[in-house]
Parts: sequence; C-alpha cells; structure tokens
Amino acid sequence: MNRFDDSPHTMERQIRSLRIAQMFYTISGLVLFSAVALILTFIVWFTYPYQTVSLKNGVFHVEPTQIMIGSNINQVTLSGEYCKEIDGLPVEVKRTLIGEYTQPTLPNSQTQIFNTDTGCGFITDVVTIPKVLNTGKYFVRSEYTFKVNPVRDKKVTIDSQAFEILPSQTIQAPAH
Repeated sequence: MNRFDDSPHTMERQIRSLRIAQMFYTISGLVLFSAVALILTFIVWFTYPYQTVSLKNGVFHVEPTQIMIGSNINQVTLSGEYCKEIDGLPVEVKRTLIGEYTQPTLPNSQTQIFNTDTGCGFITDVVTIPKVLNTGKYFVRSEYTFKVNPVRDKKVTIDSQAFEILPSQTIQAPAH
C-alpha cells in the first residue's frame, strides 16, 4: 500500500476538505467580525454623551410668582425657550415641588411638552400645585427621561424659578 496515494478519488477528498475548511474559516471570520461590531455598538450606546433638551436660560420662568393660600389659583405656568436635539418625546416626566417640605410627585399635565422633532421652540406647561401647603418659597423640579437608544435612558433635570405661597390677603403688587 502506497502512503502517498495520488488517485483521483483521494484528490477529490482533499479538495473537498479544503473547501469545507475555507467555508468554516469564512464563517468564523464573519462571526468574529459580527461579535466585535456588536460589542463596539454597545460600548458606543453606553458611553456616547447624548444631548437631549436644554433651556435657553437654564430654568423655567414661573407665572404667577405668588399664590395666596385658599385662593382659586392653584396652578403655575412654567415656560421657556428650549432646543431639543433628539427625536421623540420623553418616555417619563416627573415633577417634584421643592420648598420647606418636599411634595414627592406632582400630577402630570395633559399637555404635550415638547415637539416630537429636533429643533428649538417655546414650552408652556401648567402644573397643579396642592392646595394645602405651608407658606414659603417653592420651585418645581422637572425630570424628563428620554430613550436615547435601545439600552439607555437619559434624564434631564430642569428647575423652575422660585414662587411664593403667601397667607390669605397678602399678595403684593408686582413692581414695575
């Protein structure tokens, strides 16, 4: 028996074996490339500094700046110019009233806060203030959570200017 069999049948087996090896080599390369691409995608998703929303002055303007206890006015209007650099709306909006005593969560308004597209605009949002509050200065902290990619959310916190809760019959005339 010859160790170096050069028959056509043996040559076909060797060629077939080489083709199978090349196919596995190609598939292994594609799998490795896909794994590296997927890992790099996740690294970018977790580390990229996404820009979402920013207010021109950094805080919401508040109107009215004074609310009298027991009056019919129990809402403040937050407004400001904003620029939005991400498509879509926030997936969560949370508001907290902060003052002498922190009100955990204020009810959400029914208005659409931002446009769905990127760009700049003007925001007006009405926030209901609880009727039972101690006198003092308060402000509204709004937290907007945006879904920036399939695995990451980004929170943006914007505070309002201060407003004051006054005892009955002590509203001061605004200075001109």
